[in-house]
Amino acid sequence: MKKVKFLFLTAFVAVFAGCQSEEMLEKSSENDKTTPTGDIRITIKGEGMTNPATRATDGKVEFEGGYATGAGLYNGTDQPVVEAHPDGGYEVSYFYGGPTNEPKKYDYSQSGTSLFEVDLGGQDHTFHCGFKEKKRNLTVNAGTGGSVSPSGTNSYRVKKPIDITATPDNGYEFTGWTITEGDVTINDPSSLTTTATLHNTNSTITAKFISSKFIIVGNNGYVITPSGAQQTGQCDWKYVAYGNGRYFVSGKMEESSSFTAPYMTSSDGENWNLTSKMGTGYEPIGVAFGNDKFITSYSTSYSTATYFVSNDWNFTGSQPHSTFIPYSVAYGDKMFVMVGKQDGYGYSYTMDDYSTTWTRKVIGGITPVDITFNGDLKKFIALGEWGEVYAFSRYFGWSKSAEISLTKTFTRVAVSNDGTIVAVGKDGYIVSSKDWDSPKQIGTQNWNDVICLNNKFIAIGDNGLITQSADGIVWSNPEQVKDALGNALNINLNALCAIQ
Repeated sequence: MKKVKFLFLTAFVAVFAGCQSEEMLEKSSENDKTTPTGDIRITIKGEGMTNPATRATDGKVEFEGGYATGAGLYNGTDQPVVEAHPDGGYEVSYFYGGPTNEPKKYDYSQSGTSLFEVDLGGQDHTFHCGFKEKKRNLTVNAGTGGSVSPSGTNSYRVKKPIDITATPDNGYEFTGWTITEGDVTINDPSSLTTTATLHNTNSTITAKFISSKFIIVGNNGYVITPSGAQQTGQCDWKYVAYGNGRYFVSGKMEESSSFTAPYMTSSDGENWNLTSKMGTGYEPIGVAFGNDKFITSYSTSYSTATYFVSNDWNFTGSQPHSTFIPYSVAYGDKMFVMVGKQDGYGYSYTMDDYSTTWTRKVIGGITPVDITFNGDLKKFIALGEWGEVYAFSRYFGWSKSAEISLTKTFTRVAVSNDGTIVAVGKDGYIVSSKDWDSPKQIGTQNWNDVICLNNKFIAIGDNGLITQSADGIVWSNPEQVKDALGNALNINLNALCAIQ
């Protein structure tokens, strides 16, 4: 009986052991499903290897900055895939391998690919892999009127934000960052201090600045700049324009029973050269700059005269028409546009940069008193004596935009980059295209000129007053400009322009 029990127990143990062995074989088979098997080895190694094992359950070997896959044992006829995988912000530094007799059969530096389908051919293969921080060059430039930090060209890791700062010079304002080359991204292009992030290519960015200074001319020979007020001559300066590093100012001087039209020039807006006078009876009408020359017009009781003024201050006559009376002139979109009156009707005369003749265009039954140009909109805006507002472009000609209340008199016009139009005039009235029907009285003095500088409107007027607005609706309280001693100037201010 004991013998039978012993035989039975032995048989049971054998069966149990067999089952266990079979189960282990099955599990081993399951585990090996993701593991290469065979007698031909692929080894992956290199600098920065964090997992020295050449065979892992997934054939993965980790490095600083990435990992490689495909290590392990294979059958001699297999064609396994070996691949390098850089982490974000890294790139392949080197990746090559092959059998002993051809150690660089597969080479990233030659092929440009980091994935190889390996033909083992019954031979062991060794691959060498390494990663490096992915860096690209960023060039940071500053436009006229400011500085940047960092400046110039430096190398940075990609995908990592780089602090950048723009600093405007005195008298300039920052207008934004622009990308001039590459695929760099800027977190906030409108902010003085922000970050830039490189991606795949060398890149260049530029900080843009624009002048926030302006020059004002007025009666009694006064010229007002950011450094103070000065008197040049005893005439009333009526118009001022800037171009190519030069300023041109025209004025009117009473002399006995008549008057003359002096003009002066400057290369810095501070030091002036009172050059000459036009003939007796001439009164200035306007001045503008474009195509490397100034244009200025004058009128008498019986005729008008228009001149182009060259870099060396030579005057060349260019009268649009003998009966045309110009009232204002502007330059933009590679052409001069002069507006005025002829035979009782409103006309404009245009001259392209590539032409020497004037072309007449009818505006309508209005007499335009002022014209200005906006470069962003590529439009001229003209103001009529009865409150009409007309727009002009090279390809579409003149079109009526609006009509201001006829109960007020407006004499000058300006337009911002977003298309907001502002007109100023007598008795302190200012009106905006945001609400043509509701002129606002900003003080009681006449407003004689208005410009838009950096999307800010600036108006000047009688009694030395100046006011500013960011939107054309809400204006600052009028203040008097002051001389070097801090004394208010009780003079009429007639014209202003930006100092570049």
